[in-house]
Amino acid sequence: MTAKKSRKKAAAASNKPAGKKAAAKATMRDNILSAFGAEPRLVADIAKRVGCDQRAVRAAIDAARGKGWKIERTAPGTFKIEARAD
Repeated sequence: MTAKKSRKKAAAASNKPAGKKAAAKATMRDNILSAFGAEPRLVADIAKRVGCDQRAVRAAIDAARGKGWKIERTAPGTFKIEARAD
């Protein structure tokens, strides 16, 4: 591939909207957060319920906190959603 074609391909890729992968990631995050309910939950339990690994649950918690959600750590590996962001 020539340098010119490579630049065109890179420019075209950067103009693409968020695709199926981004939508799936958002859906997984929504599923994780909705699985918490009103009671404190273990990260491991949420991961098992949703069908993902514990790192994905922690990433969803961190992302939600970054967006203004109030999520309290009640014990090691246990979290409770206090308030949802508007």
